[in-house]
Amino acid sequence: MPRVPLLLLALLLCESAALAGVRVREEGEGLIYDFPRKRWLVVERVQEHVRQSRPRILRQLGLKDAPPVTLIFSENRVEFRQFTGFEPERWVAARAFPRERKIVLRTRVSLADLPHTVDHELAHIYLYDALGEAAHYLPLWMHEGIAKYLANDWRFEEKLVLRDAVLRNRLLDFDEMTTSFPGHEEEISLAYVQSYTFVQFLFETYGEEAFARFLEEMRRKKDARQALESALGRDVRELEREWLASLKLRFRWQVLYHNLQNLLWAAMGALVVALFFLVRYRHKKKLREMEEPWLGEEQEWQGLDWSGAEDEEERFRQALGEDVNLEQ
Repeated sequence: MPRVPLLLLALLLCESAALAGVRVREEGEGLIYDFPRKRWLVVERVQEHVRQSRPRILRQLGLKDAPPVTLIFSENRVEFRQFTGFEPERWVAARAFPRERKIVLRTRVSLADLPHTVDHELAHIYLYDALGEAAHYLPLWMHEGIAKYLANDWRFEEKLVLRDAVLRNRLLDFDEMTTSFPGHEEEISLAYVQSYTFVQFLFETYGEEAFARFLEEMRRKKDARQALESALGRDVRELEREWLASLKLRFRWQVLYHNLQNLLWAAMGALVVALFFLVRYRHKKKLREMEEPWLGEEQEWQGLDWSGAEDEEERFRQALGEDVNLEQ
């Protein structure tokens, strides 16, 4: 191949690589997208989803509109750290910065989860818009629970995590999730889904009007517990008991199966112990039966009269007429 076409091909490849690395800034409906050019198809999908989800989230938070939010797509851990100033944990998919009104998203997020991830982070920022300074007094678990609920961020694997926690009575204490979640990844997953189901229970049991009253009370009181009790007229501990009862009702067949399984295992354990003692008893009984005949013969020999045995032996020798030594 001539050198000139090879040179042109190399230049085209270099140009394509350079264009792929070029970042594009594009405005959409309520968002400003900052992304590598090669991700334009992903951005189009996000834009299409946000056009439908954003008005709903704003309405549920009592907002008519909100200033634009910048959505930054990071290609790797280095870029994520560059845009956020934080080293991302393995499970972190995105991070919202309400004051800067920006979201940094990791592009490793699957296309199926991407719309819910964007909605989740948008809900965080719009929640700050709805509450103002009072948002800083909102417990972390409620922040995350509201964001997950508004984003409809409810995955199948999270249902399994919640089910196992309910069956094993290992739900987390909300008081321990006020400012941070547990450090272990499985417990973090449980913290998110537990927070989500509590907020879901409040929405579905008391309605969006009650949630709107909670937001209003939160802006005034700046205390989540007082705001919740004032808006719903119920004690928080009572609400937690109702929520837990709803979880057990949701997983009632699994709870019944789990309890039945425990009973079966206990019965099998008791049966094994009983069989062990039964076999041991029968074995000892058989040994005694085998020893009893020998004991009976020994007693018979011991009961005989041997006093005339020597005289009988002497008469026998005389009858033979020989000096017979019977001991030989």
